Amino acid sequence: MKNILVIPFYQNEQYIDNFVKYFSAYQSEYDLFEKICIFNDCPGSQGSNYLKDQCALAKFEYISNEINLGFLKTSNRGFAIAKDYGANLVILNSDTLPHKDAFYELLRCFEADSMIGCVAPRSNNATICNLFSEATYINSNAEISEIIEIFEESKKYVPQLSYAPVTNGFCIAIKHNVIRAFKGYSEEFHPGYEEENEFCLRVASHGLRIAIANHSFVAHLEGKSFGLNPGRNELRDKNHEILLTMYPKYHGYLQNYNNEYETKAYQFILKGLQQGAKTIAVDASNLGDYHNGTNKLIIESILALSSMGHEISVLANKSSFEFHGLNNLKGVSRVEQLDDKKYKYGIRIGQPFNHGSLVCIPSCSIFAINIFFDSIAIDCPQIYIENPEIYGIWSKVGLLFSSISFISNHSYQQYKLRFRTLRNNGFFNLIPANIDKIARATGVANTQGNYALIFGNKFNAKINAKIKSAFSIFIWKKKKNMSWFSSVGGYFYTAWT
Repeated sequence: MKNILVIPFYQNEQYIDNFVKYFSAYQSEYDLFEKICIFNDCPGSQGSNYLKDQCALAKFEYISNEINLGFLKTSNRGFAIAKDYGANLVILNSDTLPHKDAFYELLRCFEADSMIGCVAPRSNNATICNLFSEATYINSNAEISEIIEIFEESKKYVPQLSYAPVTNGFCIAIKHNVIRAFKGYSEEFHPGYEEENEFCLRVASHGLRIAIANHSFVAHLEGKSFGLNPGRNELRDKNHEILLTMYPKYHGYLQNYNNEYETKAYQFILKGLQQGAKTIAVDASNLGDYHNGTNKLIIESILALSSMGHEISVLANKSSFEFHGLNNLKGVSRVEQLDDKKYKYGIRIGQPFNHGSLVCIPSCSIFAINIFFDSIAIDCPQIYIENPEIYGIWSKVGLLFSSISFISNHSYQQYKLRFRTLRNNGFFNLIPANIDKIARATGVANTQGNYALIFGNKFNAKINAKIKSAFSIFIWKKKKNMSWFSSVGGYFYTAWT
């Protein structure tokens, strides 16, 4: 597919040097475009000749408006060129500094989802596309080095793209079929501000998606391309009112986006990287004063992390923490809550059954891992009846956690089939039960009598009336008494004469 890049200039012609250097350094980025069109929207300025000469040097197409048209109308000239070529269009502010592979990562979002109509990169200062929750102002390449370092690290943890109600127009890619189907920016917003938001909302209202390319970064020197216009604040306010008249639910769309789990998770990841968090959090709130498979995995995981020299904060009750000897491990400390500190890695062992256990680890760690996930609870009527929200809770696990370890391939396949929300590939591992070890741990091996062992956690569903009834009938037929007690995370029934 062909691509057209359009960069409108209004004075500050020296910024052309940034694009000459960028495309000279990254030939593959230059090759992405059928044309790179540089528009001069201030033809009488002293820097016009310099702009034209640098375009010739870099083999950019120099186009001079006869009069000052403003950013919006100049961008619409780019729409017309892209439509003639049947190409995707990228509109880029002149006061920007693209990072390596910015346009490749931006445009490949169209391949990731054919329903995406518009997509923009991450930036230091671009409202909804900000890398961090707050804008970071820069004026030079030197000032963005630290931001770039954090951005590169973030690509290890965040998905390729995120969906949003709108993007920012400082750098926006518009798909070729959108160029054909829709007129360009509405001239009601001339000379600029809010035009890209209106365009995105118009495109989205026809069923197409708006996205942010999380692996693409373009720095933005705020106010350098449009800041020379007098009365810019008044213009922004006026155009915003026009937008709200056209789309009165716009603020609601933004609020919903900001409240989404994935949005909060993305912002938290970047905040954690910015702060350089390095510790590990383990949600062991389901740890009990007994031995079972889940507890065994929790303990062995913490032992392994401790042996590697990591600093580990464990969310667990005091009794269980000491019962399993975790208080004696080097670098391991018990905490009452995990939200007062930022962690690089977070681990939850066992699937979440309520909102708190769902968001605990993703809300405090950059890389969130769920281990020992078993999808069978969805098929257990008792659990589903007791907790009807479980389906909605589990549908978010694949979005919030960076990695999920399933108890079996069956659970892995069932999760993919039912929820389809895995951000990354899951993996599975089988954890065999050692009956001898379990028996020894509970003292059963040293006791006379006949026993029946039911594996599972202490949910009412695992010890219901039917099970009790079945064992009662069995014991009655054998003319024996029966008692039962909770242990090893399951229930033992013991019968004796």
